[in-house]
Amino acid sequence: MLNMRLKQTFWGYKIYTFMWWCFAPLLWLGMAWRARRGQRDWHILSAQRFGRYNQPWDGQPPLWLHAVSVGEVRAAAPLMRALLDQGERVLLTHMTPTGGDEARRLWLAEINAGLVLQRWVPYDFLGAMQGLVHHYQPRLTILIEREVWPNLIRASRLAGIPIVLANARFSEKSFKQAQMLDRLSLGLMSQTYATIDLVMAQTKEDAKRLASMGAPDVQVTGNLKFDVQLPVLAIQEGHHWRQKFKRPLIVIASTREGEDTRFIAAIQAYRFKQANPTNQPGLETHVGITAQSSQTNQDLHAHSPLYVIIPRHPQRFETAAQQLEAAKLRYGRWSALKENIQTNLVGAISTLDSIDVLLGDTMGEMPFFYGAAHVAIVCGSFEPHGGQNFIEACAAGAPTIVGPFTENFAQAADSAQQAGAIMQVKTPNQAIEFAHDWVNNELSRQRYCIAAQAWLHEHMGATQAMMKAMAELEAQRVLQ
Repeated sequence: MLNMRLKQTFWGYKIYTFMWWCFAPLLWLGMAWRARRGQRDWHILSAQRFGRYNQPWDGQPPLWLHAVSVGEVRAAAPLMRALLDQGERVLLTHMTPTGGDEARRLWLAEINAGLVLQRWVPYDFLGAMQGLVHHYQPRLTILIEREVWPNLIRASRLAGIPIVLANARFSEKSFKQAQMLDRLSLGLMSQTYATIDLVMAQTKEDAKRLASMGAPDVQVTGNLKFDVQLPVLAIQEGHHWRQKFKRPLIVIASTREGEDTRFIAAIQAYRFKQANPTNQPGLETHVGITAQSSQTNQDLHAHSPLYVIIPRHPQRFETAAQQLEAAKLRYGRWSALKENIQTNLVGAISTLDSIDVLLGDTMGEMPFFYGAAHVAIVCGSFEPHGGQNFIEACAAGAPTIVGPFTENFAQAADSAQQAGAIMQVKTPNQAIEFAHDWVNNELSRQRYCIAAQAWLHEHMGATQAMMKAMAELEAQRVLQ
């Protein structure tokens, strides 16, 4: 039986590697396209992507933490902070340039001090992964959320390095995808999960699915996102800006593909309805209506919020700008206006007073916008993308609205609704309607904010639980 399983695993790796070689050119083309759109260098065929390094590593064996992109880097922040405070050195790898940028924003001082070493993660070929492992010789491999790659884990296993999956989430959709890949690779995925030493899941439901996939030691330690400490100065600056700027701010954050167009339409529908209260009901949803008089527009601006649309990915900034132009909404770019705020605050506020929408076309400033927001609408949840992190908006004190697609934060969204910490709606039009209701009802906003703070406090503690579990794992290995 054992020989049969070993034979299946052998052929599973062969099939998996063959699939990688087949699909790698398509992956590289996709990365090149994204690099060109976002004008970013992905180092697609660089030496690091194939596990080759020019400079020798002469430091102490680091902990290897892999956080694929922006979301995982932000999620890992409390755990990284705890590891660094403990005196660890961390080898931090990413797949995307935005992940690297976010890490530099969070830990630039530690990177400059040599406590954090950033590298591109190699492609999941065994030789490439072994190149990284042999060069840096990490003493522990920590994967964030869903980064279960067979050859990455195999390379760690062959080198005798314990493997941890931290802050693990495993939705029903991900479970089915993993099962399909498991069948295609003759059981390779289940064997891969079975070789992970410690899995620390966000929820009981995640833990059950991970155990069903073969993970042997699954603990429920909670969600690191509840422990994220937002930059206090950025939040305070947002609050200060909100006091100086008289129009309320409705922040439409982390929009994904398909959402910008729908929110632009919802904004126009609401504005048209306010300007034409006696108009027939069906016309309020028409996207292209811009027939208000100049005087009506001025009156509307005097009382209406400023909408801030912030695309999730930088390569979509230009697309969002084009959509705003096509809709004939007056908009400004935050990248241009923020420079004026430092030198000409009155002029910048005058510009902001004259536009309908502010396009948030910079990275790393979400805490500032959440601090400034009267209401936050967190997207990725109005199209089937699984939702983005609404916990940060709650932590910043912004009354928060999400859409119907929150699979990536299923338990958090359910418990937040039950606690009265967030509002979940079905459409962008409903989100805009509720946001305006909240703007005009400070008591309701405060009620949601107080409930959100109590809910956040109840769910903190994942970092401490994970640090304890990893310490116990290392202690057990020493005794062995």
